[in-house]
Amino acid sequence: MKEIKYEIKAEFDFDSKTLVGTIKSGGDQVVDESSEFKKNLFDIMKNSLSNFSSESAEQIKSFTEKGEYDEAYFSALESLKCFHLLKDDYYFALKELSYHLNDIQLKSVCMYLVAFSSQFCLVDELEKDVETCLRLKDESMSELEEMSLYIEKSRVLYEKGSFNASYAVLQEVIKKTKNNMILGCAFRNLARLATQTEDFELYSNKAIDNFIVSGNKKEAISVIFTLLERVEGKNDTVALELIDKAIELQSSDSYIGKGYLATLLQRKGSILINLNRHHDAKEPILMACALRRGVLGEEPKLHASLVKAEIVLRFINENDAADEIQEEYQQLELTIKDEGFVLTNRILNSLSADEVSDLKFGDVLSDDLVSPHMKFGCLMVEYLNGNYDFSKNIEILDKALAFAIESKDYKAKAMALNEMSRQYAENGYVPTAIEKLYESIDIDSKDMESFQNLIYFLLQEKRLDEACDLLKHKIDIVGSLPNLTFTYAKTLFENKRYQEAYKYFKIVSEQGDTGLNDQDKIIRDYIVQCIDNIDELSSGMTGLDSKSSIEISLSSLSSAFDDFSASISSLSRMQYWIKDDKKIYKWVSNPETVAKHHLLQFLSARFGGELELVQEDRAGAGFIDLYLIAKNGLKFVVELKMCGSGYSSTYAISGESQIIHYLENKDTNVGFLIVFDSRSRDFSKGLESFKTYGNFSIYTKVIDVRNVIDK
Repeated sequence: MKEIKYEIKAEFDFDSKTLVGTIKSGGDQVVDESSEFKKNLFDIMKNSLSNFSSESAEQIKSFTEKGEYDEAYFSALESLKCFHLLKDDYYFALKELSYHLNDIQLKSVCMYLVAFSSQFCLVDELEKDVETCLRLKDESMSELEEMSLYIEKSRVLYEKGSFNASYAVLQEVIKKTKNNMILGCAFRNLARLATQTEDFELYSNKAIDNFIVSGNKKEAISVIFTLLERVEGKNDTVALELIDKAIELQSSDSYIGKGYLATLLQRKGSILINLNRHHDAKEPILMACALRRGVLGEEPKLHASLVKAEIVLRFINENDAADEIQEEYQQLELTIKDEGFVLTNRILNSLSADEVSDLKFGDVLSDDLVSPHMKFGCLMVEYLNGNYDFSKNIEILDKALAFAIESKDYKAKAMALNEMSRQYAENGYVPTAIEKLYESIDIDSKDMESFQNLIYFLLQEKRLDEACDLLKHKIDIVGSLPNLTFTYAKTLFENKRYQEAYKYFKIVSEQGDTGLNDQDKIIRDYIVQCIDNIDELSSGMTGLDSKSSIEISLSSLSSAFDDFSASISSLSRMQYWIKDDKKIYKWVSNPETVAKHHLLQFLSARFGGELELVQEDRAGAGFIDLYLIAKNGLKFVVELKMCGSGYSSTYAISGESQIIHYLENKDTNVGFLIVFDSRSRDFSKGLESFKTYGNFSIYTKVIDVRNVIDK
C-alpha cells in the first residue's frame, strides 16, 4: 500500500471558535489538493476541537454529581489550560462546581468564571462572578486583574441601566491606573455611555491610542469598527480613512490574520462602492478573494468575496473576468457543506426565482443557522409581498429592524425605518413618521427619498425651524443646487427670516438656467417681498469662537510631528548647515543635538505640562533620544536620525531596530523615528511612513533639510 503523507498547517480563531488552515501533500508526492479526503480530514480536526468543550463539561458534571469535588476541580484545572476552546456548556459546569469549592480552590478559578460570563454576555452571572473575585481579593491579585474586574463591573451597571454609576466606576479606574490596556477598555466603555457624537469620538480615539500603545492592535481595530458603524453612510470619506487605518494596523502573517485583513479589504470595497468609486473598489475586493483562496475553513467567506467581486466587475464592464469569478463561486458552492451556508443559499435561490410562497418564514426566523441579514431580507420580502393591515406591517418592520441592527447593516436599518415612516404617515401618525425619518437620515445621510419626505412632513406640520436647519445642512454638504436652494429660501421666507431668504433667492436668481420652469417671476416677487420686510428685522446674531485645548493622543502627536517637519523645512533647515573653506555645505557639529533641541522646544510649546519630555532615558543596553509620557498615560519612544551628506540611509533606517529594542524594555508599543533627510536625489527613499513588528508600531516622519531647494 502506497503511503501518502500530508503537511497540515492549522490555526484556531479563539473569537469565532473556528479552525482555518491548509493541508498539502508532503515531499514530491502528486496528490489532488482539492480531494474530498483532505476536506474530511480537516472536518475531523474541527469537530475534535469543537467537542473538547462538551466532553470536558461532561467530565466535570459527572464528578460533581457524584460528590467527587476534588476530582472535578483537578479535571477543571486541566481543561482550563485550553481556555480558549471552551464554550458556555463548560462555564455552567464549572459554575455548578464552584458552589462546592473552598475559598482557596475558588480563588484559582474565579477569574476564569468572570472571563466566561463576560464572553458569553451572561450579565447576571457576571455580576455574581465579579463580586466573588472582589470578595476573595488579597495582595496576590495584580493591578491588571483588579482593574479588569472594575471594568466588568462598569459593564454590568451599564447593561442594567445604571449609567451614572457605570460612569463613576470608569472614572475611578482611569484615576487609579496607568496601564494602557485597562485605559483602553475604560475609554471604550465610556464611549458606549456617550450621548453626544463628539464625546463618543473623543473616548473612542483615546481607546484606540491606548490599545495601540499597549500593543493590542486587535482591540484598536475593534474600536475603529465601532466608529465606522457611526459614520458609514453619513460620511463615507471619513469611513474610508478609518478602514485604511484598520488595514494599516492589521497584520497578515498568519491564516487568521489574512482572514481579518480580507474582511477589512472587503469592507473598504463596500465603502468605495457607496462613494460610486467602483473602479477603485475592484482592487481591495480582489485582494480579499486572493487572501481567502486555498484556506480550508474560509470557504463561505471566500464565496461572499467572490460574489461581491463579480458585482463590481459587471458594473465596470469587465464581463469576461466577472464570468470567471462567477464560475469559481458556483464550483465552490458544490463543495461547501456548512449547514448555515447551504440554508442561506436555498433561501436566496427561492427569492431570486420569485418562489416566496415556498418559504416558511417562521422556520427561517427561528433557525440559528440563518444570518440576521438573511432574516431581514426574508421579512422585507414578506412585508412587500403581503397584504397586511397597519398593525401587522409595523410588527414585521419592527422585527426586520431588529435583525438589521444585529447585522450592523446601516442601509438595511435605513430601509426599514423609511418603510415604517411610510406606514405611519399613511395612517395619520405624521409626527411618528417624522421621528422615523430623522432616524433614517441619521443612519444614511445620502438617502434623498428620506430627506425629501422629511422636509415635506416638517413643512406640512409647520415645523419651519427644523426644516430650515436640515436644508441649510444639506446645502453645506452638496452645494447650492437650484431646487434645493429655492426650497430653503422659500422655507426661510415662510419662517419670517426675510434677510436670509433674500440672500438665497438672489443666489437662485443669479444661477441663470435654474431649470425651475417659469419660476423666474415667482423668485423676483419673493425678492421684492423680502426687501419690503427686511426693515422690520433686527440684525443677525454673532457667535463667539472658542478654542479647545490640545488633547494628547496618538493622532495629535503625529500631527505635531508633521507641523514640526513643516516648520523646520520652511524656516529652520539652514540652521543644520555651515560652509567650509571651499564654500561647500556640511552639517553643523552634532546635528542630532540641534535637532533634539528644536524638537524639545516645539513639543514644550505645543503641549506644555501635558507631556513630560524625558531625555536620554536608559532602555536595556542603550539610551532613548526622547521618552514622551503624557498625563493621560500614553507613552512614546522617539529616535532622531540624520540622513545624507555622510550619514547613510542604512544608519537612518537602523533607528527602527533601535526603537524595537527600546520598546522591548519600556511600557509602550509605539515609537516615532524622526529622520532629518538631506539627500538631494533620493530624498525619503527607503523610509516607510508606518511599519508594524508584532505588537510594535513605528511611525516614521521625514524632515526635508536639503541645503539646495529645487525650483
